[in-house]
Amino acid sequence: MKKLFFTAAMLVVCVVANAKVWRVNYDQSESADFKTLQDATGSAKFNVGDTIYVEPGIHRGSEDGNSASKNCTIIGPGWGFQSSTNTLLDVESAIFLNSIRLNADSVSIQGVVCNGSYLYVNNSTVHVYIERCKASLYIGPKVSDLVIRNNYLKGLFFNSGPVSGVIEGNIIIGAFSLSYPDVRLVIDHNTICVDNYGVDYCTSLKTIVTNNILINSNNSNFFREEAFTGQYPISHNVVSLKASTVAEDESKYANFVSQNTIGATPENTFTRTIDTGITDDAMYYQVKAGAAAKTADANGGECGAFGGEHPYQLHGRPAGVPYLYDINVPKHTTNNSLSISFKVAGSNE
Repeated sequence: MKKLFFTAAMLVVCVVANAKVWRVNYDQSESADFKTLQDATGSAKFNVGDTIYVEPGIHRGSEDGNSASKNCTIIGPGWGFQSSTNTLLDVESAIFLNSIRLNADSVSIQGVVCNGSYLYVNNSTVHVYIERCKASLYIGPKVSDLVIRNNYLKGLFFNSGPVSGVIEGNIIIGAFSLSYPDVRLVIDHNTICVDNYGVDYCTSLKTIVTNNILINSNNSNFFREEAFTGQYPISHNVVSLKASTVAEDESKYANFVSQNTIGATPENTFTRTIDTGITDDAMYYQVKAGAAAKTADANGGECGAFGGEHPYQLHGRPAGVPYLYDINVPKHTTNNSLSISFKVAGSNE
């Protein structure tokens, strides 16, 4: 299946973007071009703007080996499950055992898994795009024009420094930390269900928080009085706050409380069930029928990662890259020719 996916991905990238495509696989028996990301982007043959296809399998390179040091596009096969008309098919992922470091401007990364490690965006980078990855994400200071979209994040951490960009359509669990005042973000249509941190350490954030599901499972407040001002609204979210502090919060967070729905819990918001044989954690965070989040966003639609303009996709496959999901190769030739048929699906299905 990896060869089939590579063929489709390479065709789209080469024809549409007219960029060189390089294959990266830590298992050199697969005859890839490079063993690690650093081998690729550090090579004299690699040009700014080239594309790396990270093949399925286990990538054991060190953190230095998993560094992208040039402007590039990194595409993995995705993760989790993708739905087709009749079946659910497992995705063979590219799994990194050590952290990935994005050290250059204008780096795009999609469809990779950091297993027990971090995806780092290093200091003073611009135009960084992270989509449909599974990782813990750490953002360094002075990062601008950042897009974090449709990822499953086991923690999102911003270092003590200014940052700007958009966070939308993500599922974020575990920890969520904004720890510096000069954070200029739009946080829209995310499902954030954490057990610590929040933005309680911040003051005067220049950030818009809208159309999200915000649940702190340790039953503490997500926000503090000094974190936001009326110029940067916290609106149309479905939020959990301790019942005993709602009255107090009403006076402190007038803008916050008046435009949001209070009282969300995992039990009354998410389906919390998984179909037989399916083990994709993201399925837990689909909004159940009748939950407040179904109709609470600014346009009367669904709050959280599965709503909005860029809804979360369970399959985790890279956006805009078709894949081959079925192929039929006959055993015998007919008239000295071999008629091969195959089916291609779009990554947004």
